[in-house]
Amino acid sequence: MKILFLSSNPLSTSQLSLEEEAEEIEEGLKRSKLADKFKFIQRWAVRPRDLRRALLEENPDIVHFSGHGKGSAGLVLVDKAGQPKPATGEALVGLFIQFPCIKCVLLNACYTEVQAQAIVQHVDYVIGMKNTILDDAAISFTTGFYDGLGYGRNIEDAFELGCNAILWELSSFSNKTRQMIPVDFTNTENKSTLPENLKPILLKKLVNFNPHISFSNEVKMANSPQTSSKNYIQLYRDRIQNYLSGRITKEAEVFSEDLGKGVTLEMVSIPGGEFLMGTDDEEIARLCKIHDIEWFHCERPQHKVNIPSFLMGRYPVTQSQWQVVASMNKVSRDLEPKPSHFQDDNLPVEKVCWNDAVEFCARLSNRTGLDYRLPSEAEWEYTCRAGTNTPFYFGATITTNLANYRGSDWDYGDKVYSGNFAKEPKGEYRKETTEVGIFPPNAFGLYDMHGNLWEWCADDWHKNYDGAPHDGSAWSLKTSNHKIIRGGSWLNEPHVCRSAVRFSFPRDLRSNNIGFRIACVALRAT
Repeated sequence: MKILFLSSNPLSTSQLSLEEEAEEIEEGLKRSKLADKFKFIQRWAVRPRDLRRALLEENPDIVHFSGHGKGSAGLVLVDKAGQPKPATGEALVGLFIQFPCIKCVLLNACYTEVQAQAIVQHVDYVIGMKNTILDDAAISFTTGFYDGLGYGRNIEDAFELGCNAILWELSSFSNKTRQMIPVDFTNTENKSTLPENLKPILLKKLVNFNPHISFSNEVKMANSPQTSSKNYIQLYRDRIQNYLSGRITKEAEVFSEDLGKGVTLEMVSIPGGEFLMGTDDEEIARLCKIHDIEWFHCERPQHKVNIPSFLMGRYPVTQSQWQVVASMNKVSRDLEPKPSHFQDDNLPVEKVCWNDAVEFCARLSNRTGLDYRLPSEAEWEYTCRAGTNTPFYFGATITTNLANYRGSDWDYGDKVYSGNFAKEPKGEYRKETTEVGIFPPNAFGLYDMHGNLWEWCADDWHKNYDGAPHDGSAWSLKTSNHKIIRGGSWLNEPHVCRSAVRFSFPRDLRSNNIGFRIACVALRAT
């Protein structure tokens, strides 16, 4: 994890202990459990151009600003003469929107709540200060915060450790403040009595759901014969607060292709961006130990990938869509009109091999004039995560109320595979596919990325990511017969449904737990 420490203390402002703050952070990280996982980079007397250049050069995971703040006037940087130069919220938004891989911004300066509110729509976590903050309190907070990160805690837990550090070290504070405003310490013995100027705030980005997109399918499914016993609207509402946590503010832009015979294909516009693909070594070691299997090493090394914008199928290809395209003119091979084991028009198509899926894309491309294809493995994981870095796009865990997978223990061979993930209870094992779109979508507006069916990708199998492309393209070997599948299925246990899980099967294999969804490079020119 790369931390970019930016400091600014203009000549005409009160002098702060910024060097001490940087030293405390660096020392804490060096002695932490995960010391080798962090890189601490410092930039001093930062001008606006220095800020931009530092982000471009370092592409950090965490941006830490330390210095003065002036509320709506902005963070106080320096100009060429060393005098104060404000960086407004509007200017910061225009900058941070260009760096989607930044996971956290810490504005350790007075009156930075305004800037935090401005940029949180583009960053997973933003920490700011409501009011003026003591110099020593600011250092105490960052020390506690990075101590937490250094020992493997998440951003939210580290934030609480930072807040606790302010309480824990109150007795040692001097009267120095970042704005030289005295603070009354009388009765400041707990968080509730702590002055407002000693209370950092933590903001998380949220998704803005389009109710016509989110609830229309819930209404449709709640009224369908197959699912009338389940009130999916209530299910969705019950889980929405957990699902909303830490998502991108985005309303899905959906394009429909008329396939004929009353059947449409919905494609979602996916914005380009950079993301971390795969799983970090510490999490892989934990998974290998828990599940007593070394397979998870194929998810390493974790690496950054740049994805150009493209279109992705809103749902897996359904049986009604398959039947229409299977009746179109042949390109290379015949297609069975009704190959699926579980039969219903709105169920995803299965028992189609990789070669069948490629033929489907070729026929659809010929008919429409667009370049339909299977997504690359990188595109698939990028769209599944939709800006998240948790095991699932829902967050840190999953239940069978959120996806279709094997929610009961699986006694297979000489092992028992657990039907629950983390500390969640076991759930339902439906033993079949479910109609597309009945579970909550991710922040890009895509459905059924976890469970229901494995989905074919364009890539050939590689045992890990050593040498993988960084541009989002498919990784191919002309000699390989095995193709990537992603997402897990109704048959599999929950840990196999994670965003980063990857498996492979022979390209000619047909199974009732493998389907696909399609991608497209661009819209038709108008």
